Amino acid sequence: MNLSPAPWPLQVSSMMLYQTLILPFISSFLVIYLGAFSGPLGKIPGPSSARLSRLWMVKHSWDGDMHRKMHELHRKNGKIIRTGPNEVSVSDLSASKKIYGAGARFRKSDWYSVWQGHRKFDLFAEQDEKPHASQRRLVKATG
Repeated sequence: MNLSPAPWPLQVSSMMLYQTLILPFISSFLVIYLGAFSGPLGKIPGPSSARLSRLWMVKHSWDGDMHRKMHELHRKNGKIIRTGPNEVSVSDLSASKKIYGAGARFRKSDWYSVWQGHRKFDLFAEQDEKPHASQRRLVKATG
């Protein structure tokens, strides 16, 4: 019976274990934690689960109670609430012009892509700033 150590590929040193399992886990945890609780969105109130993933939004969309939930969260937490890792909901009329007005630097989210069909002219759903501006000029000229 040969009791010699296993060949190299089967030997796991503590350094290899650290490099392959522990270090990536710690790094991932730090990235998720820093994204969820610090940075520009870190102090914006909202559901804790919404800080980590969009599953919160998916669940309430699926349940059909998103409108009630958003209203409740705004009533409880104020005019700005966090609804996803990189999303907020704003319920302030004075902010509407800054967010949606001409020359605004806020980009429409991917939510609007659901509304885009095969129409060449869609002012509501257009996410690209240049076509949106030309479409807006056309509406203004005819209005």
